[in-house]
Amino acid sequence: MKTEYIPTLDGWRAVAIGMVIAYHASMVPFGTVEAYRSSWAYLLRFGHIGVALFFGISGFLITTLLLREEARNGRISLSKFYIRRCFRILPAYYALLGSITILGLITSRAELMSSLCFVRNYIHEGAGGGSYVTGHLWSLAVEEHFYLLWPGLLA
Repeated sequence: MKTEYIPTLDGWRAVAIGMVIAYHASMVPFGTVEAYRSSWAYLLRFGHIGVALFFGISGFLITTLLLREEARNGRISLSKFYIRRCFRILPAYYALLGSITILGLITSRAELMSSLCFVRNYIHEGAGGGSYVTGHLWSLAVEEHFYLLWPGLLA
């Protein structure tokens, strides 16, 4: 099922990407806390808002897709939805995990298992959960939890 293209969302995606990039760029060492706080980078420390914006866009698109399916068919097919999600996300995701595992970049079993099972958002580096290589996968885990729960609540 193809969703209608909404050009404005590309602009919002660009804003979100910019916020996340600016946040990570602002993490460069400044020497002292005072130097950091007095710099423009201090204003960019709100990159989490960019991630929240991505979550909002994703929620909007998934909800729109499901509501259109319901309007067209009189119901939402959860099985078709989950199959589409799996084919869209899992091949690339597991290829990434396989590649970084083969390269030896996974630092612990907890890191690998939490990434494989989409619970990376619960297990962090400081808790023996892994390295910076898979740290960013927490946001995909959050999205997957949303994809798992929201369609059932909406249907």
